[in-house]
Amino acid sequence: MSNTLEFIVSGELPPPLLVIDGKGRFLYANRCARKEFGIEDMKNNRHRQRLRDFLTPDSREIDLPRFTNVLKSGASVPVWLSFSSGEGKSLTYKVIPQPLSSFDKTIQGWLLTLKPEETRDSPLTAPFSMIANSTEVYSKKFREMRLELERLRQQNEMNAILSVVGTGILFARNNKIEWVNDALCEMLGYERSELEGNDLQLICCPSDEKRYKEISKKAFDRLRQYGRFILEIEHRRKDGTLMTCINTAVAIYPNDPSKGTIVSFTDITKRKETEQQQQKLLAELSARNRELDSFVFTVSHDLKNPLVTIGGFINLLYKNFGNVMGEDGKKYLTRITKSVKKMESLINDLLNLSRIGRLTGKKTMVSFGELVADSLSSMNSRINDSGIKVKVPKDLPYIFGVKKRLGQVIDNLMDNAIKYIGEDNPTPYIEVDVKEDKGEQIFFVKDNGIGIEKKYHDKIFGIFQRLPYPKKIEGTGIGLTIVKRIIELHGGQVWVESEKGKGSTFFFTVNEEI
Repeated sequence: MSNTLEFIVSGELPPPLLVIDGKGRFLYANRCARKEFGIEDMKNNRHRQRLRDFLTPDSREIDLPRFTNVLKSGASVPVWLSFSSGEGKSLTYKVIPQPLSSFDKTIQGWLLTLKPEETRDSPLTAPFSMIANSTEVYSKKFREMRLELERLRQQNEMNAILSVVGTGILFARNNKIEWVNDALCEMLGYERSELEGNDLQLICCPSDEKRYKEISKKAFDRLRQYGRFILEIEHRRKDGTLMTCINTAVAIYPNDPSKGTIVSFTDITKRKETEQQQQKLLAELSARNRELDSFVFTVSHDLKNPLVTIGGFINLLYKNFGNVMGEDGKKYLTRITKSVKKMESLINDLLNLSRIGRLTGKKTMVSFGELVADSLSSMNSRINDSGIKVKVPKDLPYIFGVKKRLGQVIDNLMDNAIKYIGEDNPTPYIEVDVKEDKGEQIFFVKDNGIGIEKKYHDKIFGIFQRLPYPKKIEGTGIGLTIVKRIIELHGGQVWVESEKGKGSTFFFTVNEEI
């Protein structure tokens, strides 16, 4: 490698270079990129920073889905993304992805080259002012004629293309509509001749002049500052009905947007109506959930009161009549006491199960090692009493989710492993770790206990399902049901691999969006 090339790759010179995995997480960033966006050094990047975290809100909502589709297609198609710099400024780059493949041609990640906005050939990107490359071979006059012919040819081709695309598009200059495609005419219910030459206010929803001027000024300011803007706004059709659109506008000459702006129209009216219906249903569901919470609390309270009373009378019987009570009587009271404790445990587990879907909390990056350490600390006495050796690596990764709920997952899986480790096990051990498969993190809890027959692998995750075991083991049969519900709320999966007499390994994943 030459000194110059090595200098560029190491990041001493532009452009910014990034390497991301299939989930959009940074694997590498050169010094130029780290300085530009405030990215942590990859060696200390414990929080697994993602590409989406450094985009502006507008770019994250509009450009990122398009970029994700490009990555999924495997094509090296450049996409414009707007980043938030380490100083809080917005920087727009043309991002050129290059796939990084293994020997079997499986895409393992992407090398992203970022070219700044100044390198965009804005006249070439505008369908109404195409200019071909010049050459010194011909005379100046001939060159000008050749360029003009090429410009007209490309403009005609672009007009033909824009006329048949499904997205509504218009070209405006000085707030006047100069050109529209067929899709926009169909969306608004106008003929082309009714729109071209008219003021933009014709199709804007605000009927009063003041409101229209406010929107126009805001759009113009953003065009002049960033060269583009994305805005959700309502437009008025010819029949007077309203249409909600996402408008993406690009200024052909960013320094002076009045000279020409291209605006695309994406109709999201049905989506907004669906969202409103969903909000209504969610409100109704929330009200039902509150009623259910109240019902569960009332029922559990009503069930616990008799149990407390029974427990109190059992203690009185022991205290006042223990000396004169026969062995059979004491045995019966002991059985009643165990039944009361089991009922209390069952009521508490039912309460936890009913609350999982509503008390989700906020998802954050959580240390998996910390979750495991907390669980081991709470079960330390049981582990020591059973002589279990626990294997946990020191450098466990972070996991994305609700800390309290993920803690419940580890607690239940650890409790399950301890209970079913087997009394006659000469070398009992439990292992907690994570592995990676095709870019996905898979967490697991492994033991060398009594194991599970294959026919029970799915059944054990159902409510009140217990394994047929010669010696009765305490439990309510709800623990693994709680694990399954929590993992599903995190967009992941949970499963078990086990054979009878050969231990069990419980695996689970959580979903991490780009």
